[in-house]
Amino acid sequence: MSDVYTTAYGLSAGLAVITFLLAIGPAVSVSGLVLRKNIKSLNLRIWLNIILLGLIAILGILRLSFLAQLGVNGFELIPVNFALGFLFTLVPLLAALGLTVPMLLKLRQPRQSTGPTPLADQTRTALAAPRLVVPVQALLVGSLLGTVITAASTSQLLTLLAGAALLAFTGWQWFRQTRLQQKIKQNGPTASPLFVVRLGWRLVTLLIFIMGFLGIFLVGTATTKLPGSYNMTMDETHSASMTMAPGQKMVSVTDLTGPKDGAPDKIFTLTAQRAQVQLDSGQLVDAWTFNGQLPGPELRVKQGDLVQVTLNNKDVTEGVTLHWHGVDVPNAEDGVAGLTQDAVMPGQAFVYRFRASDAGTYWYHSHQFSNEQMRMGLFGAFIVEPQKPLPANTADLTVIAHTWATPSGSRFAFGLSTTGRKAVTPGSEVRLRLINANNSLVSFTLTGTAFQVAAIDGTDLKKPGDLSNIRLPLAAGGRYDLHFVMPDHPVLLNSGSADLLLSADGKGDMSPLVAGSDFNPAIYGQPTGETLNLQSHFDQEYTFNLGTGLGFYNGSFSSLWLINDQAFPNTPAINVKKGDLIKITFVNRSPADHPMHPHGHKMLVLSRDGQAVKGSPWWTDTLNIGPGEIITVALKADNPGLWMDHCHNLDHAASGMVMHLMYNNVMTPFLVGPTSGNKPE
Repeated sequence: MSDVYTTAYGLSAGLAVITFLLAIGPAVSVSGLVLRKNIKSLNLRIWLNIILLGLIAILGILRLSFLAQLGVNGFELIPVNFALGFLFTLVPLLAALGLTVPMLLKLRQPRQSTGPTPLADQTRTALAAPRLVVPVQALLVGSLLGTVITAASTSQLLTLLAGAALLAFTGWQWFRQTRLQQKIKQNGPTASPLFVVRLGWRLVTLLIFIMGFLGIFLVGTATTKLPGSYNMTMDETHSASMTMAPGQKMVSVTDLTGPKDGAPDKIFTLTAQRAQVQLDSGQLVDAWTFNGQLPGPELRVKQGDLVQVTLNNKDVTEGVTLHWHGVDVPNAEDGVAGLTQDAVMPGQAFVYRFRASDAGTYWYHSHQFSNEQMRMGLFGAFIVEPQKPLPANTADLTVIAHTWATPSGSRFAFGLSTTGRKAVTPGSEVRLRLINANNSLVSFTLTGTAFQVAAIDGTDLKKPGDLSNIRLPLAAGGRYDLHFVMPDHPVLLNSGSADLLLSADGKGDMSPLVAGSDFNPAIYGQPTGETLNLQSHFDQEYTFNLGTGLGFYNGSFSSLWLINDQAFPNTPAINVKKGDLIKITFVNRSPADHPMHPHGHKMLVLSRDGQAVKGSPWWTDTLNIGPGEIITVALKADNPGLWMDHCHNLDHAASGMVMHLMYNNVMTPFLVGPTSGNKPE
């Protein structure tokens, strides 16, 4: 469905532009019919305009079919701006087909056997009729405004302004054309406007539209500038639905810490510093690192351990933090600059303390200028081993997928390796921990053995079955644990231009698998009797439409990624109290994947595109919603705090796709903004 939706999305947007370009022809040509010198010239222009309007009508039918394709899994998947943009074209198109085309056919003149025959005065008067000319002029303006609305983020104000502009233009042109027709009727052909006059009116009309767009641009840049510093949560948008129980007191995120007392079981120190690191291909990466390594050191702890990590910043001038991705730490340990702490600047340090309650595959990364700092290398694996040790003959391997920027271009790798080799004894249990540290979905294949997906985002699945000949699409920020018994021949893990070969001696060669289908967690494994489902009682329900469009953001005009047609900080918030059970439906109306990641909580997927999950309970903290997908999840509000919930394609988050999960009685003293030193995305 994702590919079909993306194709329909792109074609629908492209046809809006083509329609506008084609509409220029009739708008110019029909208004100039009154200037034709003879019947032959008139007839040629009439047929040309009928053909152009026919083509535009065909494009309209195609656009309607693509809109229907976008909504095949639900009308809510049709982007509102696409529907409105089509409406701005459709109404004047129907007017042109109902008024202009019949009149053009009626005004065709019989062929003359002699030379060129001049137009009769009665014909010339009819050629100036408003019902002939104005619909195609309105079609041009409507298709222009429709294209703008299609490309823009949905805005009621923009739609109202566009509607008013179209009505005003149509009314003005109808008035002008009526006067022109009356003059021609009274004064004959000499009343037909000169080319210079017609050009002048067109330039005036164009200037009015340019001034209108310029005015919108100036207002947009002036009114969307964010303050130098501001609180991400204590504003009208985010606190409007907060409800405080009688006697309930406000709590600061700084009070929601991990254990302050007791000797830690595991102690780590991570130092953020700039370094130049070499890939196995020989290419150099100018990186930001933890302890000079890419990726950062793998931190391994046991389930139940009290973990203490000291973060030092040596020379990363933008500041750094540590976010424990997928680990449900107390709020003060979550590492989000401007929400749970201030960024750690050069020469400063910050200590994180938390208990690793749940075994699984997790990772850590900076949550300050996340899009840039992740790309530069400030991340690493965080593995929580179960209390019951894995079998002694287990090969427990972590694979972090990432694309590095090198002087010769981007290079995708597993860690620093594009062609890794590892010796694994045949008969060994193998656990491959896949972590996607990219800003986009990564697909893996495993060649040479059947395997199981043992865990998703750190949560084990019940009775996972054997898989083969299958592709494993993994969300940005997501994790899969693969399990298999090492055969007596090589096994190849592949993802595009990177691979890891496992064999008895670390040698060998084999071709990657050409996968037949994609892994579907919704039908994998066995149910456990989980009582939560779509019919369960929920304390609150939310629907979030994920979209895109051009718009104004922080004083500039750019491409935005939106939640319910808003960019952060105007996005909606999930306001909860402890103990609430929340149902959230994500609707992806965009042509891109959106891996939604709520900090501090896991989601139970209930349904995907209207089909209830039938396999093992699918718990996730980084849920990929593909183009044209509708996914409904349940979330238990059991970890008080102020939590980010955002798209982990971090360039999307940086362009607006961020919201918050907010407990009613929690506040933050920290600020974001250019003068605050904090920028979590």
